[in-house]
Amino acid sequence: MFVAQPTVDFDRLQRLAVIGNAGAGKSTLCGKLGSLLRLPVYSLDSIMWREGWAPVPADEVARISRGWLQGDRWIVDGFGTWDFIEEEFERADSIVFLDHALAIHYAWAIKRQFRDLFRPRPDLPKNCPMFRMTIPLLKTIWFTHKLARPQLLKQLDAVRDRKQVIHLRSPAQIHQFLQAVKAHGSGQTDALAENSRRVRQERP
Repeated sequence: MFVAQPTVDFDRLQRLAVIGNAGAGKSTLCGKLGSLLRLPVYSLDSIMWREGWAPVPADEVARISRGWLQGDRWIVDGFGTWDFIEEEFERADSIVFLDHALAIHYAWAIKRQFRDLFRPRPDLPKNCPMFRMTIPLLKTIWFTHKLARPQLLKQLDAVRDRKQVIHLRSPAQIHQFLQAVKAHGSGQTDALAENSRRVRQERP
């Protein structure tokens, strides 16, 4: 059971690296966190491809993505190169790692593939049909889970004493985390409203 209140410093959620395998729910989580925390959301998928699945040159991706990290407040969604991940973790104050069982990654990715057969993904250029990428996506999920995940865990351990690492291992934990963020924001809003009411009452 994920218990957010004792372990998460909600006021520290200003620069978030949201990382995990494909089919983890990163984009959905980032969209909701962006709204709740009023932070700009940047997606690596949105800058890695051009129309027709033509890859963007690596130096251009690096230039744009590193520019995001110079801001004071942001959410970055995606799994970049190891060099970028290292730089991203250094700049972030909080790292959210979505780490489900392999079956969940497959199930969510396939569900998204079918959904996007009938509507284009908003974070991708035109003429990027998802069906064409289904087999490469499923191979990437296996590779990431079996081979890249151990390296990612090492990098998380290396910064854990300096950064806030939020390791979410199930859809239920994602839901509980979002509810906790929402409750914290509501509490702050209520406190501001109460302070404003008191100020008005105290005025002569």
